[in-house]
Amino acid sequence: MILFQVDNYSITIHGQTIDLLRKEYLLLKYLYMNANKALSRNHILEGVWPLQSPSDRTVDDHIYRLRKKLKPYRSFLTIETMKGYGYCLRINNTYVTNEETHLRNNVEIQSLYEQLISKYHLYGNGQAVRNLLDEKVFTVQMEESIRARLSFFNGDFSSLLKNKDLPIKEKSFCYLSFYALVNTDHYYNYGLLKRYIEKGFIDEKDLPEVYLLSSFMYLQLSHSEQACLLLKEKDAFILNEENGFYGFQQLWWLMYALYIKDDLLTEEKIAELHQFLDTKSYQRERGLFSLLKGFYYIQLNKEKQALDSVQHLLF
Repeated sequence: MILFQVDNYSITIHGQTIDLLRKEYLLLKYLYMNANKALSRNHILEGVWPLQSPSDRTVDDHIYRLRKKLKPYRSFLTIETMKGYGYCLRINNTYVTNEETHLRNNVEIQSLYEQLISKYHLYGNGQAVRNLLDEKVFTVQMEESIRARLSFFNGDFSSLLKNKDLPIKEKSFCYLSFYALVNTDHYYNYGLLKRYIEKGFIDEKDLPEVYLLSSFMYLQLSHSEQACLLLKEKDAFILNEENGFYGFQQLWWLMYALYIKDDLLTEEKIAELHQFLDTKSYQRERGLFSLLKGFYYIQLNKEKQALDSVQHLLF
């Protein structure tokens, strides 16, 4: 990664600063913005010298000087000559410095990195998770299974669903969640869930989420009594508000209350969730809570309150 400092026409590569002349700086930035793409001399002239009429030789001279200054970093980037055409800036994204190699192999840093990602994921901060997963910015590597799952929950479904290297246990919950959302055959979805459980395809760490998914499927099948029994069973294990599934457990109770149209239970769960979320910055839980409250107000024919509940999600 190259950092460009326009105030003094310098660049920073892996912590090392290189001073450039103004046109050298503009030329490198133009090449960098079109990295790994062949550019004709005319394209370069139009991009870097738009209001002037220099010769092709001007481009060649500046390229020559840039190459000399970038020579220590040729393992990371090179300016290739495209014979009879122009130039192309090649960037080696697999290049790492000795310092980066040390970071990747440091167990303590690896652990802190994964804890930080888990915390941001808990709070539903998708952008922060995406930034942390970007190895161009953070050189620490994480397990492929964790990376694929986090990418899935941040909207990149194909990375995990098409990954043939991960064992079925590492992605079964994501498969099931995806099916439950996009497949309208609820009986098929529930049957698939039962087969996965029976065949031992569910990873133990995913069981709390699988139980929540099961109760959701029961409601889709109009089996509200089974959903209620399952939620009561899980209440015994999710008593502490610090438990990462506490908020979703209460949201699923609210969903159940809305489904059976129990206004008393609905008001009780709304009050509990208000108290819980007032002290937490859980974005996913807050978003779903706003939607469910909106549905409740629609049931009560309170359209203004329903809109007030969800409008912050629309803008």
